Amino acid sequence: MIRHLLREGTTDELSNSAQFLVSVLVCYPEVATVKFRPRSRSLTLSFTMTKALTEQEASLLTEHLEEVLAVYWELFQSEVPIEVCRFSHEVWDELTLLEVERDVDSLTQGELAVLVGVMREGFLEELMVDSPFLDEDERILQEEVMEEILAEVRLDRSGREVFGFREEGRVIISNESRRRSFLRFR
Repeated sequence: MIRHLLREGTTDELSNSAQFLVSVLVCYPEVATVKFRPRSRSLTLSFTMTKALTEQEASLLTEHLEEVLAVYWELFQSEVPIEVCRFSHEVWDELTLLEVERDVDSLTQGELAVLVGVMREGFLEELMVDSPFLDEDERILQEEVMEEILAEVRLDRSGREVFGFREEGRVIISNESRRRSFLRFR
């Protein structure tokens, strides 16, 4: 069970989008940050590599990800059309930040697992990975719950931008509002 600590002035109930971000960060320690934008109905995942990718390496990586995801979509995607699938990267000294933006209406938990698996396999040594929060059985259970939460996120057309990241072995969720509130998960 995931426990959460609330900052003063926040409510005890988590939005579906915040729950989904927590699930992503808890299940996939390879994901550095995750952001949900309700207006554009999109989710942005970031991965950090301890290697400065050249333009050619970044281009090859995004081509490979596009090919793998195209095969996944062909085999498993529902009738919902894919609206957003964008890749971008930034290089800072010896670090590369790769961002993947996807629309939540066509995204599946299985696609997330494939995406993370490709990143893990392609950059085993260079991918920054936090220590896992869950053992294998807990992770499988959380992945099942993640699909249910994602279905709720698809139905919810309201909400605020939510951003999640890790800090000192904890998952932190920031709710973008007039007064920022942080939720810490351990």
